[in-house]
Amino acid sequence: MFSKKWIELLNEVQNFQEKTFDNKIWFRGQNNAVFSLNSGLYRVALNDKMDYLKLERSAYTYYLRSGATLHNEDNWELLFIMQHHGVRTRLLDWSESFTVALYFACLDWKYDQNDCVVWLLDPIKLNLHSAGKD
Repeated sequence: MFSKKWIELLNEVQNFQEKTFDNKIWFRGQNNAVFSLNSGLYRVALNDKMDYLKLERSAYTYYLRSGATLHNEDNWELLFIMQHHGVRTRLLDWSESFTVALYFACLDWKYDQNDCVVWLLDPIKLNLHSAGKD
């Protein structure tokens, strides 16, 4: 039997999904609810946007040169691979799976010190808002 709180949580996710465009949700789990939605790159304290771009470009170039014989990807595909391997990029990991996000929310969570969080995002609505297309 599931607890009442768990059922309420699942109902909240379902209610959010029913309001999305095309029933799509992206999830992100974080083990501290105080953390903002910043990528690894933007968690580094730098002065301005150009410094962030230089840092990412440097990592990108190094990664590309170091593994040139191992991969054929470039541009966004290479950034995805870099992100997957822990390199600081501008990308922020999201999942289409609630359970994956829940796993990352609980991973190394210090339950006696802070709350964890699972973020929900309507990706189509985000695209409509930011780019004017789905």
